[in-house]
Amino acid sequence: MDIVNKVKQLIEREKKKIVLFFDADGTYADNESAFAEVGIRWVEVNKNYFEVKYKLEFEWQNEFVFLYHPFAHPADASLKKYPLLDILVANPELRLDDVSEFMAEFTIPIQYQSLVRKYIQVLKTKTNQRKLAKVLDTDNFTENNLKQGLISLALDFNTVADKNTCIVRWLSYASDDRNLQKANKTLKDLELDTHFLGWLNALVDGKFTELSVDVAREVTSIIKYNVLAIYINQISKNDTYAPLRLSQVSAQNRISLFFQEAAKDSQQKQLIENIFEELGSG
Repeated sequence: MDIVNKVKQLIEREKKKIVLFFDADGTYADNESAFAEVGIRWVEVNKNYFEVKYKLEFEWQNEFVFLYHPFAHPADASLKKYPLLDILVANPELRLDDVSEFMAEFTIPIQYQSLVRKYIQVLKTKTNQRKLAKVLDTDNFTENNLKQGLISLALDFNTVADKNTCIVRWLSYASDDRNLQKANKTLKDLELDTHFLGWLNALVDGKFTELSVDVAREVTSIIKYNVLAIYINQISKNDTYAPLRLSQVSAQNRISLFFQEAAKDSQQKQLIENIFEELGSG
């Protein structure tokens, strides 16, 4: 699709009359006549900031205007000093690479550009965009929310699942070697295995450093034991499983809440019961 059609689509989608574009290498410098043919005014922005602002306000207010910048998008400190910053903030910007188009479509703040670039191969597919819809907007797009969404994808959810639901799903995979290996590989490929380990460690006060069947068994054992012993104040000295008991009351309550939340949903409840039976049978 050529640049003129992209601008027309952007105008229609955003319901705005002004579109800005930064063209650092001058690739699209010769397109003024093509814009004129479809009724869009081409304006080159090059140190004529006052004139541009004045004419946008008083002469071109009823026209579609394409503000062509023959230089790179200002960044960081330069962006704050950019004379047309108010216009840039209030109007859509044409972006022609995958990362920029994604950020423009979902109005992702510029500070997340490197994060989007890291995961663009996952983010640019429409299927994944539908699954990640909960976090793909200006208010909800944060690094932690995106990582939670990507972990949800790695665990075959069709939407962004909460942390505990993801943990239950991962534990359930431990009884099926193929599913567990697939999930672990995806998490590692996305560089999210350490992030997910952080969830597990936070839940059970663990110090695990890798995702494995043995870790799943130990996490399950800790959860199951503390759920069973939640109302027992004094543990018998003959209890060989006593090392599984979390020492802090707050940690015990965290495990109890995790179990109670899982038990509220019939599917989750069945999963956790199967996990207790298969991984925590001891």
